[in-house]
Amino acid sequence: MSKTIRLSVSILCVILLFTLSLSAPASAVDNAISPLYKNSVYYKKLSNVVLTGNYRDDVITVAKSQIGYHEGDSEADYGGDNLMGNYDFTEYGRYLDSVGRVWCSEFATWCIRVAGVPTDIVNNSNSARAKRYCLNSTAKYYSWDETVYRGGEYTPQKGDLILWVWSTYTGVVSDDDSLSHTAIIEDVTENEDGSVTFLVVHGNATNNVTETIYTVDKENGHTVTPVYDDIVESGTRQDLFKEFDEVSDEESDSFVANSKGYIGYFVAPDYEKELKSTGTITFDSNGGEAVFDSKTIAKNGIIGVLPEATKEDCELLGWFTEKDGGQEVNIYTPCAEPLDRTLYAHWAAAPPKPVPTVILGDVDRDEKVTIIDATAIQRYLASIPTTTYNEEAADVDGDDSVTILDATCIQRHLANLPTQTIGIGEPIK
Repeated sequence: MSKTIRLSVSILCVILLFTLSLSAPASAVDNAISPLYKNSVYYKKLSNVVLTGNYRDDVITVAKSQIGYHEGDSEADYGGDNLMGNYDFTEYGRYLDSVGRVWCSEFATWCIRVAGVPTDIVNNSNSARAKRYCLNSTAKYYSWDETVYRGGEYTPQKGDLILWVWSTYTGVVSDDDSLSHTAIIEDVTENEDGSVTFLVVHGNATNNVTETIYTVDKENGHTVTPVYDDIVESGTRQDLFKEFDEVSDEESDSFVANSKGYIGYFVAPDYEKELKSTGTITFDSNGGEAVFDSKTIAKNGIIGVLPEATKEDCELLGWFTEKDGGQEVNIYTPCAEPLDRTLYAHWAAAPPKPVPTVILGDVDRDEKVTIIDATAIQRYLASIPTTTYNEEAADVDGDDSVTILDATCIQRHLANLPTQTIGIGEPIK
C-alpha cells in the first residue's frame, strides 16, 4: 500500500471516529452512579422529584433539585456538598465522561436525560455547540434574529437552552462553535421597556448550580450582568442587577467574570414530539412506601429519576429487576425492551440508631462546655425560656437536682479554679 493511500485511510479513520464521537451518546462508565453522589443530599432531593410526563416541566424540576451543588477539586467531591473547589469535578461531568472541564453543558444534558427525555428529542453535548445538541435528533437551533422579538418565528420556552457568548469572545459566531455558557430556561418575560427577562437554571455559575435572571435587549440580544450579594438561602443566591456600563472599575470585581455578553443561539428540543416506543415502569416497594409508584420511559432514554422509598426499621438498598435477586438499576441504566416492566425495592435492616452522647456540663448540647452553659442553667432557674436545655448535663455536681451551684461549678471549671465536681466536659457514662 502506497504512502498516499495509507495517509488517506488514516484521515478517513480519524474523520469516522470524530463523527461517531458526536453521534454516540456519552455516558458514565458502566452506567454507574458514583457512590458519593448516591449518598448525597442532592440525590435525595432528586429521588423526591415527582415527574409529570411534561418534559418541559420535568427538566426544570430536576434542575432545581440540584440548586446548591458545588463543583470540587477531585473525585472525593462528587457529592457536591463541599463549599469550595475550582477544578470542575462534578457528577454531571462524570456522567458524560467529561470530568475536569467546564460543566454547564454537562449539567444541562444531565438534567434532560435524568428527566427521561430520549436522545432523539435532543442529543447529548459536553460543550455549548448548537449543532451538537441537534445532531441525530429533532431539536432545532435559532439565532436571536430568528426569535419573535426580531420578527422571526421562534418563541423561547421553558426547557429550551440558551447558549451565551461572553464579551471576551471574538470573531463571528457559528452553529458549530463551542460558545461560552449553557443555561436552561425556566421562565421568559417580555417587558414594556423593550427588553426580555430570562430566569434560568444553570451549572458552573460561580462554581455551583443556581438560578439567575438575565435581562436582554430586544435589539441585539445583549444582556445585563447579574451582581451577586452575600446572601445565600437554601443554596440559591439573591441576584441584584446593574447595567455593566454604569459600574466603576472599583466595583467590577463584584461581577461574575466575563458575564456581560449576548445570546449566541437557542436550542429548542422537540419535547412535544410523539414518541413511538414508550412504556411504563411500575415500582413495587415490597412492603414499603415510595414517593411515586409508576413513570413513563422512552426508547433511547435512560431510567432517570428513581423514587425515594421508606419502610419501618429498614433502609433501601436500591431498585431491582426481580423481587428477590435480579439486577440493580440506577438513574443511568438505559431503557431497554421490554419497556413495560416492574422494578422492586430491596431492603436491609436499618442499623440501630446511636444513643446520643451527653457531655457533663454541655447544657445547650453543642458538644462543648462554655459560659453559655452556665447561663442556660441560670435562665432555667429564673424561668426564662432557653433554646436548648439538657437537665442530665446540667446536674454537674451529681446531687440529682439542678441549682445555682451547678452553674457555679461550670464557671469555676472554665476559670481553672478548684471544684469538687469531677468529669465536666467528659461523656456521662
